[in-house]
Amino acid sequence: MLTLKFLQGENIGAETLVQYNKALRQLRSHLGSEDRPSAKVALICCVLFCQLETMRGEITPAFEHLRNGIDILCEHKSPNDLSDTETQRDDLDELKYVFHRMELQAMQFNNIKFAEYGHLRLQLISADERAGNASCVPRMRFENLDEAHWSLDKLQSWFFAFFAENDIYKFLPLEELPTAVREEKDRLLTQYDMWQTTLLESTFQDIAEGSRDRTPEVVKDGVIILRLLHRMQQLLLRAILPLQEEAIFDVTPNPDIESVLDWAAHLVASPNVSPGSFSSETGIVAPLGIIVLKCHDPEICARAMAILAAAKRKESFIDSQMLVDAVAQFAQIRARKELSEQIAYAGQRNAFWEPSFSES
Repeated sequence: MLTLKFLQGENIGAETLVQYNKALRQLRSHLGSEDRPSAKVALICCVLFCQLETMRGEITPAFEHLRNGIDILCEHKSPNDLSDTETQRDDLDELKYVFHRMELQAMQFNNIKFAEYGHLRLQLISADERAGNASCVPRMRFENLDEAHWSLDKLQSWFFAFFAENDIYKFLPLEELPTAVREEKDRLLTQYDMWQTTLLESTFQDIAEGSRDRTPEVVKDGVIILRLLHRMQQLLLRAILPLQEEAIFDVTPNPDIESVLDWAAHLVASPNVSPGSFSSETGIVAPLGIIVLKCHDPEICARAMAILAAAKRKESFIDSQMLVDAVAQFAQIRARKELSEQIAYAGQRNAFWEPSFSES
């Protein structure tokens, strides 16, 4: 397994970089050939190079590889434009799903640097689903983890599109929000509730059958990760339009946040989650970072920071240690600012206070 220690240490020698550059030249030569280049090969290479650059901490070139893949997909709206057979079209649909998740992760990580278009270029959600004419969630149960993950990704895609399109209303009180915005938020919250109900009623074929790759313990941890991501998305949705972060994140006690922390602590301690490892999926790191930044309860923040420090993981573009260091620096800056404000306030009080001395 590739680990952060390997990727960030002295193991990356000149030969590794030579081979990496050779691969880039081969891809460029392939795409520039007179024959029709394989879109599938190009897209797979974009995914691999994006992940390799991400593991090395080179975010700018990683974004470039991601953009290149999205450009290929967007220039050819139909899978028929990129493939000749049904099998190839199915492969491209799966690759489009991968690129959608990576695009969403990139925009969450650095919205200013990546969001040139102000919205997701690859969408999983349909107009009928957003209008309430179709459901993102199966009525009965999820057959396996992949189906549950796919359904949650569709909800996240909808959430991101909803927020981006209605950002101009974010500071308006509830009574001043357009009716269409309030109604769409209600539909989205209903779908999130349905997803949770469906997940809890699913027995999961993965667990019943078992496999070398997905043992019952691994599947149970997968369910916990999905529940954790679902809970955080649901909380973030409740906190916007109208803006009410304090009512969601700063209530005491806060059972929703405590549940997220319990799940994250379990996953960090699980033998199925390797410390010091890299994952291309969003897992526990980003949700813990959100909790630290949005919650002001010192006990909750301290527990989230402790779990982050113990995780030693890099998930997609986000590194747990990077978050720990950034939050620590932010706390120092905030402490210095508060101290400066206290000194300034004390100075103002002294300016208006004139001591009186009685004559002896």
